[in-house]
Amino acid sequence: LLASITIIPPADSNDNNAAGDFILNATLTTSVLGGKSESADFTAPIPVDPVTDKAVISVDATSINEGDGPIHVSVTVSTPADGTHGTIVDGKIYILASSSTGLAGGTLTHNGQPLATEVKDGQTYFVVENVVKGQALDLVYTPPSGQPGQVTFTVVADTQESGSTVTVSASSSDTATVAIVNNGVTVSTLPSSGDEGGKIQLAGLAVALNDADGSEAIKTVLLGNVPNGFLVMVGNDAASATLAANAGGVGGSNTWVISGSDGSV
Repeated sequence: LLASITIIPPADSNDNNAAGDFILNATLTTSVLGGKSESADFTAPIPVDPVTDKAVISVDATSINEGDGPIHVSVTVSTPADGTHGTIVDGKIYILASSSTGLAGGTLTHNGQPLATEVKDGQTYFVVENVVKGQALDLVYTPPSGQPGQVTFTVVADTQESGSTVTVSASSSDTATVAIVNNGVTVSTLPSSGDEGGKIQLAGLAVALNDADGSEAIKTVLLGNVPNGFLVMVGNDAASATLAANAGGVGGSNTWVISGSDGSV
């Protein structure tokens, strides 16, 4: 009869956080037909062995625009079920940066120091040591290139509750997006001069992309705010220059197309 009785303690309650609180009080009564009954009381504490629960991991990876700099990643590991009796094994957590768009293989730093790597389950993880439970870690990830795409940060933490022989692994992920943007161009030139009635060559005129990954191209270069009456010529030199295409004017000035079909000046 007693073997069929099941007693379920409160969730996450064990000898670590409720030692001596789980007590069985029982009364055993025996009797014979026509005779008197005899009773005996029985009281005994019921030991509840701790079993490690999974840690709770918070990962927040901040998305950025292309060319805006590194990606900031915040990580917090806590053991709410095991409370103060839960510990991070060896004080280490492991972070995998993965990407299908070429953003893996960068560097991850903590307090300005690059993190070492370690192979775990066949994959290369960054390792953060001396991790304090419940304390946010501010990490900085610099991709191998400034190209747009996505990178996913997977954080793994192994924890163990005091008195338990079981180690439990937990993981959590977040994905940061590097959004594609137009980085624009840099225009440079030098002072130019010429004779009245002649062609004045624009010295040192150059237009260069600010793009770092080769994903952008110059399509058209316009020269604006040219006063009415002035003509703009384009060519390899003043002698071979021909009249540029006029893109229209407003308020006493015109805009001229000064690039070739490939965007070159």
